[in-house]
Amino acid sequence: MVSNRESVRRSRRRKQGQLSDHESQVERLKGENATLFQQLSDANQQFSTEVTDNRILKSDVEALRIKVKMAEDMVARSVVSCSLGDLGLAPYVNSRKMCQALNVLTGPIAKAPESWFDVVERTSKDNNKTLQKLKYEEIVANI
Repeated sequence: MVSNRESVRRSRRRKQGQLSDHESQVERLKGENATLFQQLSDANQQFSTEVTDNRILKSDVEALRIKVKMAEDMVARSVVSCSLGDLGLAPYVNSRKMCQALNVLTGPIAKAPESWFDVVERTSKDNNKTLQKLKYEEIVANI
């Protein structure tokens, strides 16, 4: 009977130790769960912000493409509608320098400045990712 009681005590101590280990494991896992949940929440917020920024950038790019197309069309129309006489190049019309006059007309069109295409610039990620854009008038002024 004494050995049976001793066996029951050892069994209770072992179970108490296991219960204590399991309780500490539960607390550790709860803390880990809270940390992971916070990381997931932060990642979801970051993803949402990036999706919004991506939409803004895509719409800005599309608007800028339209503006560039309008500027190109305007330049093309102005070159086609202008005659050599209107530009004060009448002395070159019947001379060998006609090709030079045509180069004067087509030179700026053939070589577009790089700055035309550098119209969107990310200025600061901290300042709510503000964007800096050239206005349509500035693009046209560079033509």
